[in-house]
Amino acid sequence: MNEEQNTPDDPNTTPPASASLAEALDRYQMQIPEAQVAELEHFCKLLWDWNSKINLTRHTTWDKFVARDILDTLALAEFLAPGERVLDVGSGSGVPGILLGILRPDVSVSLVECVNKKAKVLSEIIHELGLPIPVYAALGQDILGNWQFHTLTFRAVASMRKLLEWFRDGWSNFDRMLLVKGPKWINERGEARHYGLFKGLALRKLKEYSIPGEETATDENGEPIPQSVVLQICPKEKLGKNDLCLLSALETSKSRNKYDGKRRKSKLPEGEVEYVFEEDFDFNEMKAVEEMEVSSPARRGSSRQNSRTRGGSEAEYDAWRRKMNKTRNRKKDLNDGDNKTNRIRNNTHRKSGTRKAAERGGQKDDDV
Repeated sequence: MNEEQNTPDDPNTTPPASASLAEALDRYQMQIPEAQVAELEHFCKLLWDWNSKINLTRHTTWDKFVARDILDTLALAEFLAPGERVLDVGSGSGVPGILLGILRPDVSVSLVECVNKKAKVLSEIIHELGLPIPVYAALGQDILGNWQFHTLTFRAVASMRKLLEWFRDGWSNFDRMLLVKGPKWINERGEARHYGLFKGLALRKLKEYSIPGEETATDENGEPIPQSVVLQICPKEKLGKNDLCLLSALETSKSRNKYDGKRRKSKLPEGEVEYVFEEDFDFNEMKAVEEMEVSSPARRGSSRQNSRTRGGSEAEYDAWRRKMNKTRNRKKDLNDGDNKTNRIRNNTHRKSGTRKAAERGGQKDDDV
């Protein structure tokens, strides 16, 4: 009787954890070529080894890696064209950026991570995998200008409102945003609309799906609510067939849309960030991030670049905001003190001038 109750067919029984990546892929019915499975398995071992030294991910089992990370990456990959240049913002553990580089070798992928130690780990992992993926140790919005991309991807980075605020001035340097969001994306959309951040932009839901093995909530009609969605944000004039964004030719510097008139240079000079193109890729150059020291002249003492993590976690961003508010208030107090000192000095000079003028010719105060 006990054996019958504990059979795998029993819906109340939790199936045993997958012993390998291949077993997990088979469990969730995902078909991936064997060569890419070997690369993904290598990536996981490297990531989990680093995860014991620095917190990078909570998905430390084959089942979670497949049901969360690979599933989200495959959902994004459906909407990427061959040859497309993609910047994964706030890469963190390298998902989906590195996974896109493995699963879609026909796409040019770059990573940007503002936390320097995480950027170094990503660089080491990519070097071990032998992938032509550059890593930027910077804020995503700060590298735009000298570098242009078709698509910016975001997964577990920040709310829609914050993303649109951070990249508001960068639309001349990329075509669209692709976001992986959970069921609360509707609330985020309402917040962004409230602040007028969708003016001139089009939001489209490209795909919705549920996470295998997770309990799915239902709506008023009893229909299951998808747990994840892929959203696209792009300028309205770039919206094409099937609600997909029309991609620009990045080689041109001519005006292609109304945002190009606001084109600006990157806040980081080209010498501060090293970019390795696929055609001149060299494994020995993949440690470029290590050469980027926080104490460099362009970054020394910059609270904005060293602390503000608009491409990172919201907690670090809030900490940066509090620090900047204190600095702003301190400067205001100093300015108020200077203004008071100047008023006293001016009044003293005025009274002295009036007294001397009166001694000379009996002039009134109004004449001074």
